[in-house]
Amino acid sequence: NNDFPLLQGIVFFFTILIVASTFMADLLYAYIDPRIRYD
Repeated sequence: NNDFPLLQGIVFFFTILIVASTFMADLLYAYIDPRIRYD
């Protein structure tokens, strides 16, 4: 069974996707609600 690199790629892709979407949601919240300020 030689599908470990495929599994690794899928996990890596979803990790990047989740991190990017979290970052985008953070930026969107700051844009929608101006009361939120980051130091």
